[in-house]
Amino acid sequence: MLNPALPTNESQRLEAVKATGLLGPGLIEALQPYVRIARSLCDAPIAAISLIDQDRQWFKAMDGLEVEGTPRRFSFCAHTILQKGAFYVPDATQDERFADNPLVVNAPGIRFYAGCPLFLQGDLGAGALLVIDRKPRMLSGDTIMRLRDLADLVQRDLSARLSNALDATRSGPAVAPQPA
Repeated sequence: MLNPALPTNESQRLEAVKATGLLGPGLIEALQPYVRIARSLCDAPIAAISLIDQDRQWFKAMDGLEVEGTPRRFSFCAHTILQKGAFYVPDATQDERFADNPLVVNAPGIRFYAGCPLFLQGDLGAGALLVIDRKPRMLSGDTIMRLRDLADLVQRDLSARLSNALDATRSGPAVAPQPA
């Protein structure tokens, strides 16, 4: 198994991801429709939205699997955030980066993975919209393009959440007027 490299902008990436306030366990109900659409679009048994912190990937929306996250070093999405476009693994057992990965060898038994990076502030890879299958397979170019389009919508949602969080931080707590 080859551990994913760290992005060259890792410290800025971590700051942006933390600023969303979305790290840690717990699904975000507003993101669930995206994974249901991705699962249907790709005819995959599993779809998710992940965010990646320093040590873990956290699933913020999930359809087809119930797990809060995984160690970053096992994460396919940690490879995805290094890409500008879709990251695609037709058969993880045949890919030296993943063949002995615990997520391939053990449950959930990943064979196929397709993920589109989710960027914050332009080029900070925060996580991915992903689909997984337990059998090797391919996706058409058209399906990958549509998955990328869906990821763009997720990215807008996450960027809006980050913008709102930053605005709240800048404005600070409301101060009640003092009596004269």
